Amino acid sequence: MAAWAAKGGGADFFRVSCGFFVGKIDGEEVKQYAYTGHLKGIRRFEDEYKGEKSNKIEIILTDEEETIKIQFTEEAWYTVGFLQRIGQVDLAKKITLGVMASKQNEKMSFCWMKQGDTKINKDERTPRPKKIKAGTKMVDDWTDVVNLMTEETDRINTWLTGEAKGSGMPLDVPPPANEGADDDLPF
Repeated sequence: MAAWAAKGGGADFFRVSCGFFVGKIDGEEVKQYAYTGHLKGIRRFEDEYKGEKSNKIEIILTDEEETIKIQFTEEAWYTVGFLQRIGQVDLAKKITLGVMASKQNEKMSFCWMKQGDTKINKDERTPRPKKIKAGTKMVDDWTDVVNLMTEETDRINTWLTGEAKGSGMPLDVPPPANEGADDDLPF
C-alpha cells in the first residue's frame, strides 16, 4: 500500500515538485519519492497556472488498492529522464516510477524507474533540449524532447488499447513467455 493511502486514501493526484511527488490528503500535504503500479494511461494536455500556459504529461498508475495520477511539465528534465527509461520497460508488468532532486538545483527533479528489483538505466540516445540563440539570449529548445514524448505517448496508448499489430503488444517488445502453460503438448 502506498504511504498516502495509509494516511487516509482518497488522494489520486500528485505533481512532480522539488524532488517529490506532492499531493494533498484531507488538506495535508503528502510527499513521496516513488510509486509502484501498472501503467494504465498517459496523456499530454495544456494547463494554465497564474495566466501562464504550459504543456503537461499525466501518468496513470494502479495497484491493487488505488489509482493515482502523476503530472509533470513536458519541457522539464523529469520528462527527459522518463523518456530515457520508458522504452526499456515491459508495459505488461508493474513499474516503480520515482523522483529525485538535483544536487545542484533543489527545484529540479529527475525521473528514475525500476521494474521488480531491476533498475532501468537511461538510454543516452534520448534527445535533450538544445541551446539556441533567441535574440541576444541562449534558451533551451525542447522540440526534439516534445516530439519524442508525442511518439511515446502514442506508442504506450496503442499498447494499452491493444491496437499494436492486433496483438496488444508494443511494436518493439516481444510477447511475454507463456508462464504456467502445460508442457505436455506432443510437439
